[in-house]
Amino acid sequence: NNLTAFVFSDRGIYRPSDIVHLGMVVKQSYLKPAAAGITLQATITDPRGVVVKDDKYTLDDFGFLTVDYQTHDATLTGLY
Repeated sequence: NNLTAFVFSDRGIYRPSDIVHLGMVVKQSYLKPAAAGITLQATITDPRGVVVKDDKYTLDDFGFLTVDYQTHDATLTGLY
């Protein structure tokens, strides 16, 4: 009953004032969709490894989840 998550973004590097768009597909073994309603925690870190967003989310019926993070004018350019 282990879960496996595949995390992806619309691009790799983000600049100040960009919106980071992340998607996740969560599956159970044998490629079955994860059960709807499971709560997961997603943590986004900036290029230095500092946590900028840490929230809990609930999976939809397909095991899909999206997370957005709005960077600011003084945000570092890099991978999130």
